[in-house]
Amino acid sequence: MSAELLRVRGIKKSFGATPVLKDVDMEIVKGEVHALMGENGAGKSTLIKIITGVYQSDDGEVFFNGKETEINSRTDAQNLGIACIYQELSVIPTLTVAQNILLGREPSIGKTPFINKKEMNRTAQSLIDRYGFNLNPTDALEKLTIAQRQMVEILKALSVQASLIIMDEPTASLSGKEAEALFSIIKNLRGMGISVLYISHRLDEVYMLSDRLTVLRDGKKVALLSKAEIVPENVIHLMIGKSLDNNADYGTMKPNNNETILTVKGLSRTGVFENLSFTANRGEILGFGGLIGSGRTEVMRCIVGADKYTGGELFFEGKPYIPVSTFKSILVTAFVLYRKTGAARDLYRSFRLSGISPCRTTI
Repeated sequence: MSAELLRVRGIKKSFGATPVLKDVDMEIVKGEVHALMGENGAGKSTLIKIITGVYQSDDGEVFFNGKETEINSRTDAQNLGIACIYQELSVIPTLTVAQNILLGREPSIGKTPFINKKEMNRTAQSLIDRYGFNLNPTDALEKLTIAQRQMVEILKALSVQASLIIMDEPTASLSGKEAEALFSIIKNLRGMGISVLYISHRLDEVYMLSDRLTVLRDGKKVALLSKAEIVPENVIHLMIGKSLDNNADYGTMKPNNNETILTVKGLSRTGVFENLSFTANRGEILGFGGLIGSGRTEVMRCIVGADKYTGGELFFEGKPYIPVSTFKSILVTAFVLYRKTGAARDLYRSFRLSGISPCRTTI
């Protein structure tokens, strides 16, 4: 392996009386893709926030390029050469590619406070050419795809000569082709000697990209695996502390009954989604998946009355339901809940004060 770039040793962090990280050790060497995995709540986000200066640890040591250091702010991390690309990108859509890359570090015209746009665009173009990205420095971010915006985030990191780039769930909002393009970029970065700390729940990506893998569970480091040891069954066992085959609850969660609580028929909103139908049963957890822009949020906003739909029908407890506002939707749902628990009288008074009749489902 190459020389060590980052080492954290004995890192502890608590929020109030709740310990989140417990004597965590991790080492990243130069030019490797190092994966960090664990269940939600295992401490991954807290650890990377300590590495990037967002949080300060309660105890422990951090070494960078072989020297002990303190990272008390994002500026400290940036000065060391550490950059983080979060799942929610921090680019500004109304600015250009060049403006985003050099935000806060724009070249000025002489000693004046005015920005030298030509020099800014030249600098951005130089970075784009050096790393082979398909971008134009004068394009506005709002015209670019999610994958291209992610490229801008990577160029921001490279523009400050980052030697360690942390990627937090980078493919969560990408299509298959966009993810493949990102994987090529990561491999190129590794070839240039730049280290990548890769955080993901997707084992196929981790297996394909990673040189080594650190596993956290309940705030503790439980394993450091080489590439040959990154086997899905083994990683899952380390993450949750048991095999899924031995988990009596796995795959057995079912609704208590088949009573339909919500029926959606042919729901449409022009230009956003169309002809969507589904049902939700009482006591059921119904999940919706899809990329950003696929319409998941827009569907839910129409169901609760935040937005208007242009076609289709809704039925709540078997009766026609027209969600005219989020406020009335919440009150109707609350009434159903309290009616089931025998506390309807007090809620009925609240409805009357609000000018809503709880005697009908359609409002």
